[in-house]
Amino acid sequence: ACTCVKGYTKVGGRCAPTAVCRTDSCGTNAACSVVDNTIKCTCKEGYKDGEGGCVKLSCEGVPCPPHATCRISGHAAKCFCDHDYVAQENFCRKDVTCTTEPKNSGCPTNERCQQVNGKMGCYCVPGRVRVMDEGDCTGNASQITIVGQDVAVRMPVDSAKLNVIVSPSHPNTPNYYSYKWEQKSSPPDASSTLEGLTNAAITIKKLAPGEYIFNVEVVGKHNEFTSKVIKMKVSPEAQANEPPEAVRKPGGDLH
Repeated sequence: ACTCVKGYTKVGGRCAPTAVCRTDSCGTNAACSVVDNTIKCTCKEGYKDGEGGCVKLSCEGVPCPPHATCRISGHAAKCFCDHDYVAQENFCRKDVTCTTEPKNSGCPTNERCQQVNGKMGCYCVPGRVRVMDEGDCTGNASQITIVGQDVAVRMPVDSAKLNVIVSPSHPNTPNYYSYKWEQKSSPPDASSTLEGLTNAAITIKKLAPGEYIFNVEVVGKHNEFTSKVIKMKVSPEAQANEPPEAVRKPGGDLH
């Protein structure tokens, strides 16, 4: 004779699941379903698991940033930005149409127009963060320190590196800082090439005698900001029998 497998019982000559949803299988505010022959109770929309069963959700006590309102969505109380505002991290900013030219047109003070996720919007300038009370960019980001030394080389060296070290280092967060190097000046006849302008270190190739001046900006993931000017002096190749740049004359003074 045939017998039903575990989890099934014979009913009217056929095997039917043992687990069957009944009116009393779950609480009043829960829906019953059978998954893998097991009764599963799921809170209805607007309710969440709580002590003694499913409890009704409430926006009471839910903190929302400025220009946001709490609403019940699914099984949670969430903050939604008001009309004409869009979410940006944990804040709601004015949904304005801005342009980069004229510079930051349409953005409030301490904000700049930039593209994020394919859409132009106003974001805090580096060094500023949004404050919870007003939702504008009046807060100061955490302080960071940048260390970088001026460099002096002599030809025939054809390339050189400049690098900076940022503190704190955040070793457990890769790419915590972003870098932007900009060449401010170079020798008049230089045709040098630059590599790594978005890294902590850059390489300058095809050096020419004279002075190079660079500015590097560093921005952290929480909008920390700092910048530094770094110079590199390139001296011409030394000629045969050329004395050092500073020689000691009789009497002991340097000339």
